[in-house]
Amino acid sequence: MRVCILALLLVAPGCVFPDLQSTPRIVPGTGETEFIPLTAEADDLVLTNGVQGGTHIWGAVRVIGTDWRDVRLGWVLTDSEGDEVTESTNLRQGLNQCARTEPGCDPGMGEIVAVTLVVDSPSSVRGDELTLTVEAIDEEGRAATASSLVRPIFLVTDEEESGDQ
Repeated sequence: MRVCILALLLVAPGCVFPDLQSTPRIVPGTGETEFIPLTAEADDLVLTNGVQGGTHIWGAVRVIGTDWRDVRLGWVLTDSEGDEVTESTNLRQGLNQCARTEPGCDPGMGEIVAVTLVVDSPSSVRGDELTLTVEAIDEEGRAATASSLVRPIFLVTDEEESGDQ
């Protein structure tokens, strides 16, 4: 019995638990390899051509106040009239513990990066100011929703600008 208790005490400091005492909150972001929070102003989100011929932007979130070890997430892009401009992206996922050394990462917060948000008709939304809404809900019904203004853009290289290709 003492061995079991000792083993539990040795493992406990490395255990990762969501902060369920905080008010549920979600922070929308972007990023293929690291979390980049979206700001209060309209952020440019780069439209990326995928290897299968589609176009997408990278979605990311940080969540606190929900059990992010098993959470349902949803992203949707809407225009200024509230109409969806692309299909919603939904997944049920266990998130990773947010690295406490990163700015904006609170203890007990989970995050996910590199979620592919497919944009069906990139030419029709390129440069438009859209609303990206993100929702998280866990099995106990704890939920959070947040929205950010975004502007999908294609990056233009110096060669493309000058017409050299």
